[in-house]
Amino acid sequence: MQVFNAWYYSFSPPVAQFIAANDPIRAPIRVLLYPLLGVLGMSAYTYSLFGGAPEFAVVIAGLVASSLIGLVYLTLPMLFGMRRLLKRKTIAINDIAKASSILLAAAFVLLMAGELAGSFVLLAIGSSALVLTCIVAVPLLVSMAVLRTNPKK
Repeated sequence: MQVFNAWYYSFSPPVAQFIAANDPIRAPIRVLLYPLLGVLGMSAYTYSLFGGAPEFAVVIAGLVASSLIGLVYLTLPMLFGMRRLLKRKTIAINDIAKASSILLAAAFVLLMAGELAGSFVLLAIGSSALVLTCIVAVPLLVSMAVLRTNPKK
């Protein structure tokens, strides 16, 4: 949370002030944020399901939140980008799946090492890597799967 808060509060106050001062963009931004509220609600529910093991619950809730954020906000742009790459045949879904699995495993190892060693640095790196990998990998894999099953291709 310290890493997220440092990142988020480095830019959010000026952005919020800009949005508050500009009526024409306030409504569209609000519409863009509604799915995020749903994602955060799902994440909180996930945390409550595993609340008996708080450390595990935080990791699972983070996986749910970051995966859903990626699905909601990045799937459509990834569909267009992956469509172009697949037409050129420069990328394979197996390669993406392998790379995503390796990144997720590395993030989990860093997270566990940080937990066992009590190292804030390892925990920060591992949790950041886990979140960023999920945000990108989940919509990427979904996009590639959708495009691979598209008969028009």
